[in-house]
Amino acid sequence: MQNLTILNLKDLIMELEKVATKDLKLTQLQDWVARLDLRDLAIEDYICFRCENYQRQILYRDSNCEIIVVCWQPGQSSPIHDHGDCLNVTRVYRGTLTSRTYILNNKFFPLLEEEKDLQANELVGVDYAQIHQLANTSNQNLITLNVYVKPLQQMKVYDLTQKQWQFSNVTANNQKRLIDNPAQSKGFPSKKKTIAIIGGGFSGSMVAVHLLKNAVSNLQIKLIESRPLVGEGIAYSTNWDGHLLNVPTGKMSAFAKEQDHFWDWLQTRESGISKDDFVSRKVYGEYIRSILAKAEAGAIGVNLERLTCNAIALKTDAQQATIYFNNGKSIEADQVVLAWGNFPPADPQVADPAFYQSNRYFRFWSTPSRLAAIPADQGILIIGSGLSAIDAILALEEQKHRGQIYVVSRHGLFPQAHTSTTPYPFLFESQALPTKISSLMRQIRQEIATAQIEGSNWQSVINSLRPHTQVIWQSLAIAEKQRFLRHLRSYWEIHRHRVSSVIHQRLDLKMAAGQLHLIAGRIQAYNENSQGVNVSIRQRCSKDILNLPVGVVINCAGSQSNYRQLEHPLVNNLLNSGLIKPDPLNLGLEVAANGALINSAGEISNLLFTLGSPLKGCLWETTAVAEIRQQAQTLAQQLLTLQSKERIEI
Repeated sequence: MQNLTILNLKDLIMELEKVATKDLKLTQLQDWVARLDLRDLAIEDYICFRCENYQRQILYRDSNCEIIVVCWQPGQSSPIHDHGDCLNVTRVYRGTLTSRTYILNNKFFPLLEEEKDLQANELVGVDYAQIHQLANTSNQNLITLNVYVKPLQQMKVYDLTQKQWQFSNVTANNQKRLIDNPAQSKGFPSKKKTIAIIGGGFSGSMVAVHLLKNAVSNLQIKLIESRPLVGEGIAYSTNWDGHLLNVPTGKMSAFAKEQDHFWDWLQTRESGISKDDFVSRKVYGEYIRSILAKAEAGAIGVNLERLTCNAIALKTDAQQATIYFNNGKSIEADQVVLAWGNFPPADPQVADPAFYQSNRYFRFWSTPSRLAAIPADQGILIIGSGLSAIDAILALEEQKHRGQIYVVSRHGLFPQAHTSTTPYPFLFESQALPTKISSLMRQIRQEIATAQIEGSNWQSVINSLRPHTQVIWQSLAIAEKQRFLRHLRSYWEIHRHRVSSVIHQRLDLKMAAGQLHLIAGRIQAYNENSQGVNVSIRQRCSKDILNLPVGVVINCAGSQSNYRQLEHPLVNNLLNSGLIKPDPLNLGLEVAANGALINSAGEISNLLFTLGSPLKGCLWETTAVAEIRQQAQTLAQQLLTLQSKERIEI
C-alpha cells in the first residue's frame, strides 16, 4: 500500500540521511517528493523571474542533497543534459511543465524518446546519467521544485545543432560569485576569511544574516547546526500548532529598526492577523529561514555553507581556531561565534539519582516525540512550572491526554497572562538607580500601586522597565544580584515572561476541571515499580511529604546555566582548555563588552565570540528576540570590522 504520510522539509532531510546516496532508488525519492508538504517550504519567498533565462534559487543544500526552486517564463527551457551521478525529481508547483527524455543513438548522441506535459503537483524523475530537458512551452509562468541527490555541480550538456557536448558547471542564481575585477578586489586577502557560527537557532542565524547583508569582502560563513533545519533552535522547532509565541507579532521583528518586519511578512501569507495576535512558533521558524534565504540570495562575495553536525572540540592558535566534529572532520576559522541557545535542564538533586536513567523520565524538548507513547489516561508529573512546562501541557492536550497532570516547582507559580497595556514612563528617568535590590523592588511595587490608581496596570510598569533592565542589573553589586536570585527570581520571571491570555485560560480550565494540579515543593525521592513511579515531594513551608503515583516524569525546569555542571562535549572541552570562564553567578560566561569571550586567565579573545544566553550573568535580560536581534547585528559588525582591519594589514 502506498504511504500517504505528509512530509515536511525536516522529515525529508532526515529520510535522506538514513539512506546512503549510492543505495537510494529513484522510486523512493519520487515517493518522498510527492508527499512533501509544499506549504512548509515558503516557496513564495524564492520566486524570481528574469527575461534572459530561467532562475534557480537554492532553498536548501547540504552534502547529501540540494533543493532548488526554479522559475520559468514562457519559452524558457533548460539545455539537453544529464545529471551524472545525481538523482533528480522535479515537482510542478505552479503552471505547466514540458518534460522531454532522450536516449543515445548508435553514435552516442541523444534522440527524443518521450515528451509529456505535467500540471501542478505532478512530478518527473531523472535516474543516474539519464538525459532530459525541461521547458515552459505554455503562455503562463512556471514554478518547479527540483530535488537533487547529491547536489548538482556539473552536467554534460548536448548541442543538437552542432552535434557536440561539453561539461558545464551549475550555479544557482542566489549563489553569487565575486566578480573577478582587480579594482574591486584590491586590498582583499587572497584567501577567504572564514567565520564559523556554532548554533543555527535564532541567534546564530541572525548573525549570519547580518554578515551576508553587510560584508563587502571575500568571506566564507560556516553555519554549524546539529538539527536538519537552521533558524529553529529549540524555541521554534515545535510541530504543534498550539505552541504560540509568548510575545505579540507586532513585537517579534527580527530587525530592531524594522518593527513591523515580521507582521508585514505574515501579511504575505495570511491577511487579517493583528499586531496583537499570538501566532504559532513554528511559523516564526519559517520566518527566520526566509530571512536567511533572502540574505543569502542577495550576498555578493560571501558564501554561506550549512554544516549538519555537532562541534565537540575547539583548539586555537594565535591566528585561527580549529573546530572538530562528531563525524571525525574538522574545519579552520578566523573567528568563531558560539551561538548557544538554552541548554537542557539539570536533574533535581535526590539521594538516589538512578531513576534519571529510566525510560519513564525524559526532558521535554530533548525528546518531545516520546509524548505520543504516553497512554491517554496515564498520570504525569512535570518538573518546573515555567514556559516549557506549559508547552508540555499544551502538547499533551493536542494528543487528547485525559490523565492527571501534576506540576511541581519550588514556588508553584505559572507565568502570568498578557493583557492590554499602555505606554508608561520609566520609573527611574529622573532619579538615581537604587543600589539595593530591596529598595528597587519596593519602588517598583509603589509605582504599580500608583499606576493602578491612575487606570493603568502592573504589566505596563514591567514593560517600561524592559529597555533598561540590563543597565539596572549592571548597577547592582554581586551580593545584591545573588539576593535577587535567591529570593525574587521566580516572582520576577512569572511577571516578566508572560503567556497569551488564551493559553492562560486553558490552564485555568484544566485546573478547574481537576485535571491539572500545581504544587509548590521539592522532589525528595523516586520509587519505580512495574506500574510506574511513586514520587515523594516535600511541600513548600511544610514538613509534609506528598506521594504521587504517576506513569512518567517530564523535566521542564529552566535551562541549566552553570557551565561547570553541563554534560556537553564542546563546553567541557573549552572549560578544560581554559578558553572560556563561567561568570561569578554561574548564569553564563565571562564576556567582554564587544561579545568576545574571556578565558580563564582573564584575557579577551580575538577569535571567540558569543551572544544570547551565555551573557545572562553579564546582562540578565538577554534571551529574548528583542535583545538577541540587536546583539546579532552589533556582533556581526564587530566581526566585519576585525576582518576589515586584517585586510588593511595585508
